[in-house]
Amino acid sequence: MLNQSFFRTMADEKGILNNQIEVMDDQGFKHYMNVEVVIEAIENAPASEQKAIKDIFSRIDFMNGDLMHFIEHLAKGLANNN
Repeated sequence: MLNQSFFRTMADEKGILNNQIEVMDDQGFKHYMNVEVVIEAIENAPASEQKAIKDIFSRIDFMNGDLMHFIEHLAKGLANNN
């Protein structure tokens, strides 16, 4: 895929792009979404937020951390904003 974003490439390389996420919002409702939904939200975020998220993705990758933990954190934020 041409012009694939850094975020999409990283999730794809980690094999998590199609993973399902289950998060509970602050009011106790369960939400289900794919990692791809979170990636799309990142891709549509302001440049300053994208830069901060890119830095975190890169640090997690450098430390061989689990990117899903951070993506689940972002998914919870999305669930609470909708």
